[in-house]
Amino acid sequence: MLPLWARFTSGPFRARLAQGGHFFPFTPYGQGVLLEELVASLPR
Repeated sequence: MLPLWARFTSGPFRARLAQGGHFFPFTPYGQGVLLEELVASLPR
């Protein structure tokens, strides 16, 4: 299901499935995952 979101952008797309459901960013685990993804998306 996540890969289907790729058609809604003209830029690069990648998907990562994280445990915790829709509200995972509000859990300690989810915050770590979100931070990892944000840092990985920054230009080097």
